[in-house]
Amino acid sequence: MEFQTLATVKVSNRSFESRFKLDLTNDRKLKIYYNDDVIRDIIGSGAVISAVEREWDQLCKDRADLRKVKLLKFLFKFDWYWLFTLL
Repeated sequence: MEFQTLATVKVSNRSFESRFKLDLTNDRKLKIYYNDDVIRDIIGSGAVISAVEREWDQLCKDRADLRKVKLLKFLFKFDWYWLFTLL
């Protein structure tokens, strides 16, 4: 088993959104990654906008699931600790 640090799990909701959400209304930020032709194609395509929104929703769902797993791992360790102290 390998241990990994996931930046999406520990950050606040605001920080998570600012770091990982692709804001298609922010032309200045889009120009960092894409040229003008690509930006016009992205903004003009409902399919692309829909796909980006679905990706964001899936990323949020995955983050919530990872946080649940992390909480369960913590509770599992916590319960075992108390179980052994009672023995």
